[in-house]
Amino acid sequence: MAALGFRTEDHPIRTQEVKAFTLRVAGRVSAEEVPELRSRILNVLDRQSEDRIVLALGQVESMDTAGAAVMVEAILRGRSAGKKVLICSPSPSVMRMFEMAGLEVAFEACCPTPDVTWQRLQH
Repeated sequence: MAALGFRTEDHPIRTQEVKAFTLRVAGRVSAEEVPELRSRILNVLDRQSEDRIVLALGQVESMDTAGAAVMVEAILRGRSAGKKVLICSPSPSVMRMFEMAGLEVAFEACCPTPDVTWQRLQH
């Protein structure tokens, strides 16, 4: 089995105001990696008790349409489960893919900086 082009890190956020879970994704997110990444993200959505999930995509080097579809699925699945899913600091390649695909729901979930993400987590 080939090594995956991406890696993830978990970071729970717990303060008096906010209880959230951050999943940092780095590397390549393409059709080859999507099944494993999709499983990882959906596992976070299903198993974490926090109602706010942050997908930190600032270290994603490249993303194709399959990767973008997984992000949209995470956002929509989060909504149906009563969870807010935010995309923090998406890399330029992620933003290009969202633009090319015309993914309005992804743009709505994007926070350009960690400070903006923090503000949106508090509301």
